[in-house]
Amino acid sequence: MIKREVHEECINHRFAIYLENEFKYIIKNRNLSVDVEYNKNGKSPKIYGSEDKKFRPDIIIHERNSNRNNYIVIEAKKSKLSKSDKEKLINCKNKPYNYDIALGLEYGVRKNYFTLYFYDKDGNYEKIKISNIKKKE
Repeated sequence: MIKREVHEECINHRFAIYLENEFKYIIKNRNLSVDVEYNKNGKSPKIYGSEDKKFRPDIIIHERNSNRNNYIVIEAKKSKLSKSDKEKLINCKNKPYNYDIALGLEYGVRKNYFTLYFYDKDGNYEKIKISNIKKKE
């Protein structure tokens, strides 16, 4: 899909399906859902920053209508993550969201790699680059 240059949302949807299969036991045991472009915090919009900017993470694994059980938040881009994307991820590691994992993902379109950024609540991150991805036969 990445090589075919489809829209980012299409890639993210397929990735969300993959995550749902890979994390099915955690999802079932913790009563979680996998959602794409999910913009709610209970009945209110998700917001971040001092200006209360509305946002919708690309992919989340969470318990709907609650912040007690937020597992993974992902911002995934076909190009570089923006400053805003990074701010959203850092925000999601803190109150009220408290996600266990905040992941920035850059799809290396035409370059045969992925770059993963795992953020902590203070904005520090660990970067992992996965290259030489094999094409599905």
